[in-house]
This record gives sequence, C-alpha cells and structure tokens, in this order.
Amino acid sequence: MVRVRRSTVIDAPVDEVWRFLRDFNAHETWHPAVAESRIEEGRPVDAIGAVRRFRLREGGQLREQLLALSDRDRRLTYCILDSPLPLIDYVASFELRPVTDGRRTFWDWRSEFRAPPGQEQALAALVGEQIYEAGFDAVKRHFGQAPGVRHRPSGGSAAMQAQAIFLARYGGPE
Repeated sequence: MVRVRRSTVIDAPVDEVWRFLRDFNAHETWHPAVAESRIEEGRPVDAIGAVRRFRLREGGQLREQLLALSDRDRRLTYCILDSPLPLIDYVASFELRPVTDGRRTFWDWRSEFRAPPGQEQALAALVGEQIYEAGFDAVKRHFGQAPGVRHRPSGGSAAMQAQAIFLARYGGPE
C-alpha cells in the first residue's frame, strides 16, 4: 500500500479556508491541474455519494466520489472511480485545523492506494507534488500568501523537529 501525506499552513482563518475548500466541485476554480469539473446527475456539491467528473489541463479525465464530509471536523474524504493513472483503490482525505498561535490553518492531506509494481515511488511523488503541493500553493495564492512558502521557526536557520498532539475529545488518562 502506498501512503502519501503532506501538510501546510495557510495564512487565513480555518473557517474561511474550510468554506473555500468544502465545495467538492470547486477545485476547477483553484487547482492549477483542473480545467473543468461538474457534479454528475446535478447532485449537491456536498452530498455524500456525489460524483465529480473533471478534465485535467493535460487532457486526462477522472471521476471521484465524495465519501464523507464533516463541517464539525472540517474533513472531506473522496475516492477515485476512474483515472488514466493506475492509482488503484485510491482514497484521500483532507482535514483543516486551527493553528493555535494565530489566525492560520493547518491543512493535512493524505491518501492511500495500490500501484503496479515498480511504479510506487513515481506515483507517490506525482500525487504529493503535482496534486497536493500544487493545490497548497494555489490556495495560498487565493488567500494572499506567497506560494511555496514554508513556515520556519524564528531564531535561526537550523532544521527543527516538531511533534503535534491532536485531541479528539477530553477525558481521563486512560
């Protein structure tokens, strides 16, 4: 199983970023790879089970299905139904969380899929760079942030290891 995960910080409040991204068919307005998109059968853009059919600027066509959407968790999950690429059993999700030290958004985007033997690394790089990173940069531009900018800790240029803990609910130590 191939797993791809990328994350970034968007310089905008989490609710604004979620309103922008939660429309399952809006990626044609912000993702540079998508030329046109439509929801099949005229279903609402936030209906679980809705299928979007879209054409890439390079000519390929894909169909993806919305599997889950949670406004409370700011999470969206979808799968590929048809693709010119061998992304077998592809399921992806993204989740937005507020950054605690400002009016910014942490965006976590991940996927799992199977790939033909020998193509795992190339397909993982394609998904991570041409889909996720390109999408991050486009959304950053939309919110007035320079694309490709990665947040670095102040006080030096040395690399810094970071860890995060996400709490899903409060409770006891168990």
